Amino acid sequence: MVKNEAEMNWDALREHYSLQPLHLKHASECTALQLKQEGEWAAIQQKHALLEEATEPSTPPSPSATTRHAFEAAANAKLWKFKTKALAQQHAHELTALGEQQAFATLALAEKEAFEMAALAKKHTRERSGSGAPVNGARQLQQSQEVEALHKQQLDERLALELRQKTELEAATEAVWIEHAVEDFLCKDAAM
Repeated sequence: MVKNEAEMNWDALREHYSLQPLHLKHASECTALQLKQEGEWAAIQQKHALLEEATEPSTPPSPSATTRHAFEAAANAKLWKFKTKALAQQHAHELTALGEQQAFATLALAEKEAFEMAALAKKHTRERSGSGAPVNGARQLQQSQEVEALHKQQLDERLALELRQKTELEAATEAVWIEHAVEDFLCKDAAM
């Protein structure tokens, strides 16, 4: 049961608005994407191996068999070209979705930072009004240290998120590029 924000203490509010579940979701999505792409790669390798086994003649082929193999090779080349294009479109959609998720994470982090600053301001206001006296030097020092620590923490969180997102995007882009290069090579190899 989620309590009213006014009834929650500072640690409970921090935990309630934590980005940890979002980070875990991103990590599991990246793992799922990697496993899916590895499965696709394994399936392609298996198909290529089966095609090579099927096309290696044990006896000299007859002219009609040679013609049939040429048609099969041409059909396989067209099939691989189509699959390569389909895979490229699929990876483009996946990269777009990953970019949207990263934009959402950045927005959520900005909202969290704004909430934390507002909560800290309310806390300081309550402390000032609760004592009935002006804020003394020690309290001002403590408050400025809290604000400084919060700014540093938020900056560290933002930098870590941006670095992770940049790394994820670079890794996904490189994986797609490598996969396309391999597919192009295999498509050309099947045509020979």
